[in-house]
Amino acid sequence: MSKRICWILVIMIISSTIICYSNYDGGIVNAEKLNIVEVIIDGIDDEPKSRIIGSCGPFRKAIELWHYSGGYWKYNNLVIRDEGLGKGLVKEEELEKAINEEITFEYAIDSELYKRLIKEGDIKVVCSTPLIDENTMENKSICDLFYGTPTIEIKNGKIYFSAKPKFHFYNETSYYEIIGDQLNVIIPIVDPDYGYNTYAIWKRTKPEDWGGAVGYFDKNDIFAFAPPESGKIAPAQIKNSSGHLIEGFTFKTGTITRKSEESSVGYGTFKNGGAVGIHFDYPIKFTFYSAKEPRDFSVRFETIPQSAAKGDPVFVSAVINSAFINEQKTNFRWEITPVKNRKLDVEYINKYGGTEEQGEINVFPEGDERGDHIFYAVFTMPDCDVDVKFIVNEDGTNPEEDDLENNVASATIELVETFNNLEIINLPYDALSRDISFKLAGENEIKAQLRLPRGSWDGNAKGELKVTNENNDLLHKFEVKDNPKVNEDSETIIRKPIINAQIQRSDFGDNPSKKIYLDVADPTKPIQKKASVTYNGNVERDYTYREYCDREENCTGHPVSSTTSAAFNNGIHEVQINTYVYNGKKDLKKKEYENKIGNNYDKDFKAKILWTNSPIKFDVIRYMFHLDAAGNPKTWEAVPGRYQREFVQQCSADIDWNVTSSIKQEYEQDREAARQGKQGQAFYNKVVFATDKNLRSYDYPIKSGYYFNPAGKYTFEVTTVNYKTGQGKRKEHEELVNVLINSFRYESNLIYINGSNQAVNIANGSYKTPGILTAKNNKGIGGKELISVKTTEYKNIANEIPYYSDKPYENENENKSHDFWKMSMEGYSLSGSLDSYTKYKYREYVAGNQKVYEITETTKVEIVVNGGNNKFYTHPKMPDGEYYIRVWLDNINLGKMSGVDYSSINDTLKGVILDNIKITVKGSIYDDIS
Repeated sequence: MSKRICWILVIMIISSTIICYSNYDGGIVNAEKLNIVEVIIDGIDDEPKSRIIGSCGPFRKAIELWHYSGGYWKYNNLVIRDEGLGKGLVKEEELEKAINEEITFEYAIDSELYKRLIKEGDIKVVCSTPLIDENTMENKSICDLFYGTPTIEIKNGKIYFSAKPKFHFYNETSYYEIIGDQLNVIIPIVDPDYGYNTYAIWKRTKPEDWGGAVGYFDKNDIFAFAPPESGKIAPAQIKNSSGHLIEGFTFKTGTITRKSEESSVGYGTFKNGGAVGIHFDYPIKFTFYSAKEPRDFSVRFETIPQSAAKGDPVFVSAVINSAFINEQKTNFRWEITPVKNRKLDVEYINKYGGTEEQGEINVFPEGDERGDHIFYAVFTMPDCDVDVKFIVNEDGTNPEEDDLENNVASATIELVETFNNLEIINLPYDALSRDISFKLAGENEIKAQLRLPRGSWDGNAKGELKVTNENNDLLHKFEVKDNPKVNEDSETIIRKPIINAQIQRSDFGDNPSKKIYLDVADPTKPIQKKASVTYNGNVERDYTYREYCDREENCTGHPVSSTTSAAFNNGIHEVQINTYVYNGKKDLKKKEYENKIGNNYDKDFKAKILWTNSPIKFDVIRYMFHLDAAGNPKTWEAVPGRYQREFVQQCSADIDWNVTSSIKQEYEQDREAARQGKQGQAFYNKVVFATDKNLRSYDYPIKSGYYFNPAGKYTFEVTTVNYKTGQGKRKEHEELVNVLINSFRYESNLIYINGSNQAVNIANGSYKTPGILTAKNNKGIGGKELISVKTTEYKNIANEIPYYSDKPYENENENKSHDFWKMSMEGYSLSGSLDSYTKYKYREYVAGNQKVYEITETTKVEIVVNGGNNKFYTHPKMPDGEYYIRVWLDNINLGKMSGVDYSSINDTLKGVILDNIKITVKGSIYDDIS
């Protein structure tokens, strides 16, 4: 829809001054040497349909007034009292009337543009505003901004514009209505299409001026808060007439961010309308057009990147526009040249199927239905910049043109720098994974640099820097930070991405957590792999400009939209991963323990047996870590060790025999009675010794036929130390006690008589051989039990060998596990493998739910000979001579014992005589009877 023309000024040249006539008074333009044919104020569709020479602006002018709690408005040096405005400032006209002055623009025109204007001679001028009407989405009219006829002057390289401003309030509400707390004066809200309110901010708790803040107002929702990122204050965010702000948001005074709960509008002045201002903007733009009939070709690049990376495909398109009224034949030519001596293969094509680098073509007037004249060139970016030119009607004679300056489109496609970085990451022996973080381009900025080819930017730059993980199998949990997609109002786009990822041991074939163990020939040399992160990308940005033709009367120009692009620096960031692997030794140096019989009853009837327990296999774990990006442990994990270990320790048995009551002691009373010549059975409890004086020289003289009762008490104590997985009585101890009991022997060669008056030995056997009694064969003459065995004491103490595996320790001294475990595990000096820890951070711990006990058992046994003092008579015809009684221990061959750990000793615990006496037989009972 064509916008209305607010006013048109018809210009006549009088000397050096241009007088503009219109339906308004005034409107003077001083054009110096310019022949200004026409000035059009307002509108786009009504702009001249001719070639644009240039434009300036938009220029902005602002008016700002502050209200004071003393009851007045102030603008520059002008004071406007509230009482002069009635109840307060409600209508714009009242303020406009009170100010009653024009505002003036004075801006320098670009020197090159001014030269073109002078050179052109005949020009047309369009005056407009870029303000947009939100209802129609079209440009507002200058009539909305100013009263009457502005005054426009161009002289001495400057443009001057003067007019009386209009003010625009949002009249449907006012501050006191929004905040719900009555003010003493009406304060208007500025229509946000034309400006905004301002606030003087003070510290809430004391009179400290913090500067000014910008207001926000939403006409569609008058109670809306300001967006948090805007840094502004909405009326609805002022909670009371003291000017206090509602709590919980931030805003800005200048560049400083403030907290609402610490701030207020004014310091006790807001009730009377203090510390509040109104701000209006007045942007204006001027565009200059040629008034001459055009004879002109123009060329432009429709698509051309401003930069590209080596190896990128480059696509360039050029367009010929014609201002001629009729079809014209002309020539064209591409020049695409690397700045270095590089061979460049370029593919050319035009809309009509031609593939020539240069040639002739028929060019149709703009708007002709036969279409645009588009030419394409495609090539691969070399390792240097590339100059690109597209030229039409090079000498200006085919056909003749008025202006040859626009017959060449020229640009340089710049080669963006490629960054190559190398990151070296070590995964230590004891790490399962490691987080990594690095700057994608090191300390470099990854940049895409746009330049505005012409006109003005139309929207933000858009695009992205594409970052690719080329090795998903090595870089896990891949994350790119600080690399948002591009949507920026900027010509220089910079990205500094941070890469976060994780490397994992399992990617190198070593995964102890899953019991997958890698063997390496030399653990000091790492397994190396490289991962790569590549990046490239580009940004595009639309821009617009106006092209003008001479074939249309009063051509206002044709809006043209185009796009330019620029490449980001590309590159590759390599990550070299050094993974160190060590999974333990299969065999550890074993400590040699003793397997032997010590003492062997050498003295004091003591013996010591030393042996090694049957190896107790147990599982181990090692602690491995998940490291953060700095290489510090963040979590740890117990992983199974590769090899099962064996708990082996020195076991022992201490044997101690004692003669509790020897044969001599048992018979001492009877012997003493005989020495004293006492007669009668009452004096002889166990043995009837001879009282004859001629026999007193013998230690133990008897006459055959009298009773001679066996006697004696013997004890032994056995203490064994075993290492077992369970508690309770152990076979090693029980079997040793039994075999010791069974090694006991009571032996005598005295000849006794049984109930059938037959001659027998004490064991009721043949008198021709000594009688031997044992714990198993303990019955003698007449079936009497002569050997009794009794356990007098048994103790079992089971102490668990402690270990601690609930968390890792940094050094050997901090591991509280018992040394016996350390002797069997890798990574400790006690096992001769501390180097595994110092070199490879390898140390083993006992896996859970495995127990070993040190079991100390003590048994005391008493063996009594003829505890009932049974009477046994010697045979009356037992020949005179020397006889004996001895108590002894038989040999014990440990190697023949089965199911016990000490059977491996394969040696004999040698027998020993515990007790003995010699008996002299002289005569018989018959001698005494006779």
